Amino acid sequence: MNKVKNIIPIVIIALILCGAAVSQSRSRSKARVARAVPAPAATPLPIKRPVTINLKQGNPIRGFFLRADANTVQVELKTGSLAVKLNEIDSLQFAPDEPVAVVTKAEAPAEPAPVNQDNVTPNARKAFTALRKLADAAKIGLPYPQYANLLIEVRPAVDQALEALPEGAIKGDVLSAMEAYTDAGQAWSAMRGTGVLPIATEPGATLMKKYAIKPAVNALGQEDRLLIDVTLSTIWTAAGTHLNNISTVLK
Repeated sequence: MNKVKNIIPIVIIALILCGAAVSQSRSRSKARVARAVPAPAATPLPIKRPVTINLKQGNPIRGFFLRADANTVQVELKTGSLAVKLNEIDSLQFAPDEPVAVVTKAEAPAEPAPVNQDNVTPNARKAFTALRKLADAAKIGLPYPQYANLLIEVRPAVDQALEALPEGAIKGDVLSAMEAYTDAGQAWSAMRGTGVLPIATEPGATLMKKYAIKPAVNALGQEDRLLIDVTLSTIWTAAGTHLNNISTVLK
């Protein structure tokens, strides 16, 4: 699994600047027309999701996640977009902080669009279908590399569904389920080779509190580490609870 954190949307920001020199009389004419036509509502631009790609060889790549497919992960860098082959990636880590604020094309914030209830069920079902792939992978004991690739595969579908879902219980369950499967991947990646995760350091300290994972004790009777089987089972159970909530609503 990947050192994948909260997950987050795909970013493309386009800024268009126009300018023209016109005569004074023509400027006044255009000004009158501009007053007669209502200004378009502010349109939110996509949210950026910072990501760090740790390579099997070479320095980490830091940028903004764009998209992923079966062969590559594409990120936006200061110098342009870059496609990184999956077989060159050791792990991915999304920034733990919330995505950066949405930038709008107008100075004043636009009024929130009315919720289209007709979009709730289809998008909730789309997210549920994607998340079920991770649930099935956990159930059948899919090896870590396949689970890690599956996390990358399902995230775009979940993110697209989240963008269309209104604030509410369903969206909260989708977010929490995706976060839990991502946390499981992060824990699994950190435990590879040892099967344990110290609770005195990250991510063990946070995961233990977040999911109430019971730690193991050392020879002195002190709680000092998380065991891989207990950790994954506990986190996946939490994810399954959110999936069951979504399923109940869809039925």
